Amino acid sequence: MDKKNIYYFIGIGVALFMFFFLVTINIIGQSVKEKCLLAKDKYGGDCVAALINYLDDENNSFESRNSAIWALGQLGDKRALPVLKKYYTGYNGEKQKRDEGLAQLELKRAIGYMEGSPNITTFFWRFGNMID
Repeated sequence: MDKKNIYYFIGIGVALFMFFFLVTINIIGQSVKEKCLLAKDKYGGDCVAALINYLDDENNSFESRNSAIWALGQLGDKRALPVLKKYYTGYNGEKQKRDEGLAQLELKRAIGYMEGSPNITTFFWRFGNMID
């Protein structure tokens, strides 16, 4: 295989990576927006405040509250940090069913994103102002 073909395949690989990255960002964005709108319809306020209220409302299912945790983590807004820490009891390494309780791994990840763990998609939510 000559150099020209290697560059061709590298170019195709980079293009495919970028395509899938952008598709993934779009899917994440649509999911966050959907969860935000659901929470805003029920509680009002801005997206973060509505998602916090959604999480705090024990009348909502664990699965939907876990989705609110995920969305808050994607948004990366530090206003959610105290409420996320309130529910975090520690992750023991075991997989937890999302419909049986608040997912400690999801809480750990969301808290980590707000405390500086890398999350590439956070850039789009903090600076894109696509939700509110």
